[in-house]
Amino acid sequence: MELWDLYNIDGKKNGKTHIRGEKIPTDCYHIVVHILIKNSRGELLIQKRSNNKESAPGEWAFTGGSATIGETSQQAAFRELEEETGIEIESLEFHKRLIHHRCLTDIWFGYFDVDVEKLEFQEEEVSALAFKSIESIKKMIKDGNFHRYEDEYLREVFKI
Repeated sequence: MELWDLYNIDGKKNGKTHIRGEKIPTDCYHIVVHILIKNSRGELLIQKRSNNKESAPGEWAFTGGSATIGETSQQAAFRELEEETGIEIESLEFHKRLIHHRCLTDIWFGYFDVDVEKLEFQEEEVSALAFKSIESIKKMIKDGNFHRYEDEYLREVFKI
């Protein structure tokens, strides 16, 4: 059972907690983090979600997840990145917070060069990792081979 802290629209904890999978109450939000890793060639790290995932199984997407109880957005970003990709990075920079449905979606980014073939990732979450150019990712989206994010989110991602 995964527990989340709940927040108001301004990002302040409201003292309530939530069990993942249940309906989030009206006027409550939880923090979701997305972590974008760019290599020295300007490519972004993407991951193929495990076929066993409840949502979007087998889709290519960016790394991300929910902050658990007691975690800050930044702590969740470092944890999710390490859990899902095996990458331990020294710094991540905050880009922007977007509000969508009941989520306060925080976009984090960092620079890291790594041979993805050498990474040990969490197989329950991820089945493959790759660095791709923005043009390649846009083509994957157009061809239906990438998770369909909101346009506002993609505009922010492609600014990085």
